[in-house]
Amino acid sequence: ATIKMDMHGLFHLQNIGKYPIHVNGKEVLPKQSLTLTSGSFIEVREVRFIFEINQSQVKRYMEESQSQDMKA
Repeated sequence: ATIKMDMHGLFHLQNIGKYPIHVNGKEVLPKQSLTLTSGSFIEVREVRFIFEINQSQVKRYMEESQSQDMKA
């Protein structure tokens, strides 16, 4: 699976593997994706993770990114 942040500060998980992944009990099949929220419970082949978003760091990153765009 990959997790990426988009230009709006939202995080998306994409299943790039061969097997389903479960997010908050919902099955994510190969090649499918979904938006993650803070506290999302992710299970990959019986390995469990909790996805937490540091909102203050996301905000800071977004502000710095927008500032760089304005300078370009």
